[in-house]
Formats: sequence, C-alpha cells, structure tokens
Amino acid sequence: MTQPALQSTAVAREILDMVAIGEVRAMMKEKFAEILGYFLEDSTMYVQQIAQGCAAGKAEAIVLPAHTLKSSAKQMGAMRLAEHARHIEFAARETARNGTEISHIAHEIDQLHLVFDEAKHALEQVR
Repeated sequence: MTQPALQSTAVAREILDMVAIGEVRAMMKEKFAEILGYFLEDSTMYVQQIAQGCAAGKAEAIVLPAHTLKSSAKQMGAMRLAEHARHIEFAARETARNGTEISHIAHEIDQLHLVFDEAKHALEQVR
C-alpha cells in the first residue's frame, strides 16, 4: 500500500524544488496547506486567463497572468511551471511589442495546461 505513495513522492521531488517548499513550509508553519490551496486556486485562474488571452488573440492579456504565475510558482517550488510561464510571458511581451500574430505561442499555452496539472499533482503530494 505504501508503494504508490512513495512513487508519488519521488515524482513530486522530480518536479518540485523541495528546498523552496521547505522554506515556504517553515515560514508559513501550520498555514502552509492553506497557502498552498490559495496558490493552486489562483494558479488555475491565471492559466485560464492565459488561455483566454490566447483564444482572443490578445498577447497583452497574457503578460500579467503569465508573470504572476511565474513568480508564484517559483516561490512555491514549482520550477518547471515557473519556467514555462516565464517563456510564455516573454513570448507574449515580444508578440505584443511587435504586433505579430499570437498563434506561434498557442502550442506553448496548450502545454501550460499539462505542466500546471503536473505541478498541481506534485504539490498535492507534499501538502
């Protein structure tokens, strides 16, 4: 029975920066689970806003939620998610600046859903 839990924890450690999580846990103490819940809730909203901005063809609408997702994911130790959000943020900034079509970053935004789900699952394992 403990084997799946051990596998889940090992997977979580591959996806997450456990030192960063330890720091947040030490700082937040008994509030860690609550803060983690807020992070997951807010991040879900940011991913939706990014997808909506892409669907509307509005790169400028992607920049702020991608920036916020990048920063909060990094703080919570979800480094893969933070890096993916960083890439989207900079691509959206460049697209908005150049006035080019957003379609070239649509695939990255599609991948964001997968990366977020992976981070969410891993974070739920360390809750």
